[in-house]
Amino acid sequence: MSKTKCPSAIGAQNEYLVVCDLLRQSFRVFKNVAFGPVDLIATKRGLILRVQVKSVMSRSALRGNDVLAVVASDGRIRYRARTRRIAKKFENS
Repeated sequence: MSKTKCPSAIGAQNEYLVVCDLLRQSFRVFKNVAFGPVDLIATKRGLILRVQVKSVMSRSALRGNDVLAVVASDGRIRYRARTRRIAKKFENS
């Protein structure tokens, strides 16, 4: 019998993967612990970014956020930024 994770558990796991990756890239990271349009706040050198974490690419996911972090099923993370200036802050955008 195979066990499947519920979507909210997968989402929480993906958020923590992104938190760890952002910390590794020298961001300060704050997690939203209540329901809201932003999953994480990341800051670096005075820049404050709203980050949305998803497991699939979605055009609407970036709406209202500065960065979309897409976590693939193998754990790889791709960042999509609203502007090139923001994208330069990330190692693999």
